[in-house]
Amino acid sequence: MLYNSVEFLALFSLTLLGAGHAKGIARQRLLLIASLVFYGSWSPAYLLLLITLILGNFLLGKWSQKRRGSSWLIPLACGFNLGLLAWFKYARFISDNLSPLLEMIGLPSADFGQGIVLPLAISFITFQGLAYVIDVSRGSVPAKNLETFALFLSFFPQLIAGPIVRSSELLPQLEKPRDSTTDELRSGLNLILLGFLKKCLVADHLGLFVDTTWSQGAAETGASNLVAAYAYTFQIYFDFSGYTDIGRGVARMLGIHLPENFDRPYMALGIRDFWRRWHMSLSRWLRDYLFISLGGSRGTSAKTYRNLLITMVLGGLWHGAAWGFILWGLLHGLALTVERWFHDQPVWRTRLARYNHYRAYRVAVRLLTFHLVLVGWILFRLVDGAQCLKALRLMIRLEGGWPPNLTPTIIAIAAMALIYFLTTSHRETLIRQKLPKPMLVIVCLAIGFTIGFGPLHNPFIYFQF
Repeated sequence: MLYNSVEFLALFSLTLLGAGHAKGIARQRLLLIASLVFYGSWSPAYLLLLITLILGNFLLGKWSQKRRGSSWLIPLACGFNLGLLAWFKYARFISDNLSPLLEMIGLPSADFGQGIVLPLAISFITFQGLAYVIDVSRGSVPAKNLETFALFLSFFPQLIAGPIVRSSELLPQLEKPRDSTTDELRSGLNLILLGFLKKCLVADHLGLFVDTTWSQGAAETGASNLVAAYAYTFQIYFDFSGYTDIGRGVARMLGIHLPENFDRPYMALGIRDFWRRWHMSLSRWLRDYLFISLGGSRGTSAKTYRNLLITMVLGGLWHGAAWGFILWGLLHGLALTVERWFHDQPVWRTRLARYNHYRAYRVAVRLLTFHLVLVGWILFRLVDGAQCLKALRLMIRLEGGWPPNLTPTIIAIAAMALIYFLTTSHRETLIRQKLPKPMLVIVCLAIGFTIGFGPLHNPFIYFQF
């Protein structure tokens, strides 16, 4: 069930109407039923997987509360969550890469993981469940009962697009559900409209060009690859942040606040700043549960750089079972390591602080960061290493001339970029505008318009993730 579908709008409308009459535990159960319907609409069979993750992490949380400091609970939680994630997401990848090696030494090829369909949002669910168990083992307050925890792990507005919320952020709101205020209804509706505009009118139309250009791998001209790279860079931002805005708006209208997940990432001053702004809940997760667990910044600089690289490579692998995702993580890990090295040198730290006062320097750093991220998105989208290298080679040399049909797309991308850089700083102000009642009707009509004029069958990039 996609957000930009009539089915989702019907589910949300019924849930919102029901929430207006239900109180306390009745409202909590209504939200849980809606969440299970939302997940089950994609594949009823995989509801069993969701229930398994709910029960498993709830019991692990209970044990973690009773036996804090136990040496086996966290490894067990990691094995349970990451084991399920590995089977559904990486079994075929491991099989495909292991088979040639086995055949070289005369052994039968590995043949497992074939035909597995990746469950909806399993990456988000397992990370959120694992974080819950770790937090409880560190002293956080666990869920009061199984129903509350089930809603925490399956809450439909943030299930497939995040943010990956901490138990301390969401559980208190679910345990004591309340009526939404007029301001929350208004700002939530505005946020939903913004999300639909970003998803349906921007991301989906850019996606048509990207899918056409890169449907068979890298295009045959440098210009086509270059324009596709810019188009995908904006597509993935508007798609991901748009979907997140819709989810946050839906939650807000139900009286629940989810944390921000994007903060103008393409305005970042360096890769470290980019990861403070892009998919912020994932960045915090990787920092708190992986980087720090590996040793963080403790010890020598070499160990810190090693921990950065491991964290980002595993973060890339979390995004998908393909070498392109691993290379994407490695690229970001190397960039973070180089940036960290410069900031670790007193001389360079002083110089960079001085340079940062100059506008031209900040503009140059933003452009460099943006284009480094763009190169990463080529790896992310094309996935196959050979196709990525082909696209980069053609782009650098601009081989194959300049096809005339690219001009309208370039104009569209330039307009998107201009709107993005000029309006994102005013986003919260626009969301919180108090609109008169007639305008609320117009907003609702605008949501229907964006869905109706968006390309059909163009799901969220991270939908089955």
